[in-house]
Amino acid sequence: MWRTTFVDNHTYVCQHYFAAYSLTVGGTVVKSRSSRSWHISGIAVLAAAGLFATACGGSESATATRPSDPSAAALFDAAQEKDEIFVYSVLQGELNDQLEAGYASTYGTPLTIEKIAGSALSARFESEAAANADKSDVVISSDCTFIHDQIAKGTMVSIAGAGVPGYPGDYPAEFQVDEGAVPIVQMNPLGIGYNSSKVNEDDVPTSWDQLIDPKWKGKILMVGPNSSAAQTQMWNYLIESRGESFVKQLAGQAAQFFPSTGPASEALAAGEGDLLIPTAAQVTNTTAQTGAPTAFQPVEETTSAWLCVGLPAKAPNTEGARLFLSYLLSPAGSEALNGNKETGSVGPFGTGVQMPTGYVPPSTVTPELTANVAGIVGIS
Repeated sequence: MWRTTFVDNHTYVCQHYFAAYSLTVGGTVVKSRSSRSWHISGIAVLAAAGLFATACGGSESATATRPSDPSAAALFDAAQEKDEIFVYSVLQGELNDQLEAGYASTYGTPLTIEKIAGSALSARFESEAAANADKSDVVISSDCTFIHDQIAKGTMVSIAGAGVPGYPGDYPAEFQVDEGAVPIVQMNPLGIGYNSSKVNEDDVPTSWDQLIDPKWKGKILMVGPNSSAAQTQMWNYLIESRGESFVKQLAGQAAQFFPSTGPASEALAAGEGDLLIPTAAQVTNTTAQTGAPTAFQPVEETTSAWLCVGLPAKAPNTEGARLFLSYLLSPAGSEALNGNKETGSVGPFGTGVQMPTGYVPPSTVTPELTANVAGIVGIS
């Protein structure tokens, strides 16, 4: 069974325990690829398995289904001989769950997804690659430029040339970066989050321009532009569309700047501010599902956060990675990821919601752009 477990403000771990761990009888240390460990002493294999299943909240497991496509079947057979497929993901926990469930019903080979905040994901991948200690088989990132750069460095490979069954095929061109080397799996139009117990729906701003009204001063929670590529792109969009003076005025309305979306959304849920910018529908929906009074207001003139997928050059389970990608980059995979319209995402193959009429594609992020935008906003 796959299960999402809260670890801290930025990390959730979704694990299939029987794939991720090797259980033996008596006094052994049982380790996962991510170096988490438990000590089991004086118990038999079945008792250990029961303990792990209880920790997951159940003991069900998916039945592996061999695909009929010959190329996918070959990957399936090879993946069966290796460890679980291990994915680093910036997706919200619920979306990881939906993706896992869809993959389980299609192929069912063991899968682990670990949720990591955007900038932390990039830093971890680079650190592991530099140490020649790769753990991830697939990376789902909010920084498409990062994946592009890793391909140039040789630490990731072009997915278009990786032998992923069915890709690029009829994958929409507008969801491909670098001629398919970097697929986009989700676009999230950015807008305004609000605390519905503090702000009446009729009073919620519907445009960025309304946020500089003096009545919102000290009531807006903001995520800094240097927290992730998506935040840099959103703040840069405001600079390009409304000018530096507007952005400086907007930054002056902040109740507080946060280093990432996770703690900012929790602060909104706790009522520490009336509004939250920039954010996406899936973020406020995640806290709303816990009973928090959070909601999302779309904005017609905006940009979006792109989620792209990367294939590590030294993926421990490269066959499993390509099998997972063949699902993720299919209409069924996009439906699992974007089919719930409450998520507010736009996906390939016509899945998800419609892009706002005033949508502008995000800019390419570079260290120089991030530093410039942060300087204008006033964040070091």
